[in-house]
Amino acid sequence: MQAAGLTPEALKAATVDRYKGILRNPEISIIVQKFSPQRIYIGGEVRNPGGQYLKGNLTALQAIINAGGFAPDAESSNVVLLRHNGTSTPTVQPLNLKSLLDSDGAPETIQVAYAQDLRLQPFDVIFVPRTTIGTVAEFFRRYVSEIVPLYRNIGLSFTYELHRAEDRVKVVP
Repeated sequence: MQAAGLTPEALKAATVDRYKGILRNPEISIIVQKFSPQRIYIGGEVRNPGGQYLKGNLTALQAIINAGGFAPDAESSNVVLLRHNGTSTPTVQPLNLKSLLDSDGAPETIQVAYAQDLRLQPFDVIFVPRTTIGTVAEFFRRYVSEIVPLYRNIGLSFTYELHRAEDRVKVVP
């Protein structure tokens, strides 16, 4: 009988159902001898990506804080939670954790924001994407700054002038 992924209560119920046709009043006790540590995984724009042990009622934001918090280029309003439900395709849940961090303290706002901070389950994967500006900055760092070292030694300056709209429009009598 497959026991992996079942709680002791669910395993007991499944075992009782299986033996009801063979035994009159089956009495079954399930004793867990050893727990394997359950993990979650955090990747993307956090300071310390990797696996973490799932302890207690850990939420997505708490796991990100355990991973050192959001990196400077993190898109905290578009965090993705991947959850494996025993099928070949995981469910994808977008989370707006920026709303939780930016809540104004009003009870209604906090309740809506906390609804985004889901309780994690074993083997959940949290991915924090990079902001668009962070992606552009990484592009310039990788492809312009490292490939064309000439730009590092040249000082660039820009000048611009602001003109009032009245100065640019000629009024003809």
